[in-house]
Amino acid sequence: MQIAMLDIDGFRMDKALQTTPDAQAAFSSYQRQCARDHGKENFLIVGETVGEIPLLSVYFGRGKEPDMAFDNTTKAMLATGETNSSSYIRETGHTALDASAFHYPTYGAMTRFLG
Repeated sequence: MQIAMLDIDGFRMDKALQTTPDAQAAFSSYQRQCARDHGKENFLIVGETVGEIPLLSVYFGRGKEPDMAFDNTTKAMLATGETNSSSYIRETGHTALDASAFHYPTYGAMTRFLG
């Protein structure tokens, strides 16, 4: 109803890590399908992520475990259309979060650097 009546283009999930990654991916997939039904192809779902980077990697996109990390930067940058399911935790189309609205490790680094 929110997507149809309020014409929203995305969600910001507070305390995103309080939801399991699979539940977050199921919610996101359902919301994106609803948005596509209303003509929105670029529906954005971001979350407030306060946690360690290995934990956060499970939530962003299709998710990666630490042993699934790319071995070089060029390969990581070119992986946009990667369809190999062994490279990610979830199947194509089942992303949990697109980005972080508040990323504590970055915030902490900035406060240490800027004072």
